[in-house]
Amino acid sequence: METEMRSKVRAAAFFVGFLTFLVCASVYLRLFRYVSSSSASTAAADYSAALRRHPHLHLTIDDDRAPSASSSLRLHPSAAVLLPDWQALFLLLPDSPPPSPSPLLCLFSDNSTSPATPAGLLPFSHRHSFLCPLPPSVRRRRPFLTPRLLPSSDPKPVPLDPSPELMRWTSIAYESLSTPDDVIVFAKGVNSRQGVNRRPSDLLCLFSDGSTTAVTTSAQEVFRCPHPSPPPLPDRTVQVSLKILSENRAIPSVASYRRRPLARADSSPPPQKSLLCACTMVYNVAKFLPEWVTYHASIGVDRFILYDNMSDDDLKGVVDKLKRENHNNITTYRWPWPKTQEAGFSHCLTLHRDTCHWIAFIDGEEVGAARGGGEAL
Repeated sequence: METEMRSKVRAAAFFVGFLTFLVCASVYLRLFRYVSSSSASTAAADYSAALRRHPHLHLTIDDDRAPSASSSLRLHPSAAVLLPDWQALFLLLPDSPPPSPSPLLCLFSDNSTSPATPAGLLPFSHRHSFLCPLPPSVRRRRPFLTPRLLPSSDPKPVPLDPSPELMRWTSIAYESLSTPDDVIVFAKGVNSRQGVNRRPSDLLCLFSDGSTTAVTTSAQEVFRCPHPSPPPLPDRTVQVSLKILSENRAIPSVASYRRRPLARADSSPPPQKSLLCACTMVYNVAKFLPEWVTYHASIGVDRFILYDNMSDDDLKGVVDKLKRENHNNITTYRWPWPKTQEAGFSHCLTLHRDTCHWIAFIDGEEVGAARGGGEAL
């Protein structure tokens, strides 16, 4: 009898304990949902507020619904590339409004930060760019994830989803140029051996609107293919890349494609061609530039085309001073791609074939020699 009573007491105690556990669990879950919902709403509000204050920042939503507390939000630029020397190059959306003057920072996956230094407007893709050094703590982590680009005055947002990996400079389509006849794509990681080029038949040009065209020439980092048909709308920018058919592999891309008009929109005559242009790629040679320009102008160079490889020695100030001194024939392009001199010269030759009869490619630290003891080049 006593044993039976003890069994009933234990069963009753177990039942009461189980009910207590269920009640506590229910209360905990309700409280957790409330806190999570509040946190998500606060995070979404913080992102929205940051975007309103800084419209150049890019807001991405993982689904097609309107932003809500349950949407997965990311605040980061449209593309980021890991360059040599542990620098991340950020590219905002094409034709984005100019960034606000307030300082920006890069927030990495381990919550470390680094300043985002403006790197200028890229003239061919119409993208504003920034450089962020990777902190030492991030360099030891694999994979390298794309950090967030945020105003330094805003609090750090709660990361609601993982960032994509940084694109690697060793394999990327980094620039494109349209001619009346075709598209030129500049890419690394396709022809990786000097003097050994893939057959054009092994490659396709890929466009982000779903179009593909066959590659017609393949030489080092320069590839040509026909325009897609039908072409994108005139005001629409799409990305272009390459696909290696034998490897079934597409090259990551930050290259933007726009079809250049096949004819002039008005009846005005084309600009007069310069007889001789000098094209060069420069990096921190501003102190040599005045003498270089003055000398080559004296021996017959009509126009100077500078591809600025991310100089930080006030190249713009030196060029502006030269223009005030009546050297108005200097054109400067921002060209952030490292170790791409030959590709840059190919770009220059194609871009200016209608504005220069002859183009001389001269290093910024070298000079061309005049023929006949003083005659023009």
